[in-house]
Amino acid sequence: MSNPDQPPTARLTQHARQRCDEMRVGTKRVKQLLRNPDVVRCSYNDRWLAVSDADPEIAVVFARQPDGTCTVITVLYRSYNIYNRSA
Repeated sequence: MSNPDQPPTARLTQHARQRCDEMRVGTKRVKQLLRNPDVVRCSYNDRWLAVSDADPEIAVVFARQPDGTCTVITVLYRSYNIYNRSA
């Protein structure tokens, strides 16, 4: 049985799992970052970006579901450069 004080475990899309494999990042690492992010900000199309200073190499893009769970859309190398996505 899961701990009621702990948020529900995030689910990863097939694309997110593929990115984890390509980047050699464990899925547990991604889920841990989502449990303890330092910064979460809105991205585009109702997607959110989470980063943590405890794991400064990666960033996680996720969507919040109506039931409170998170679905990881993709995993990225964390960059400190500013990037503006074209429409």
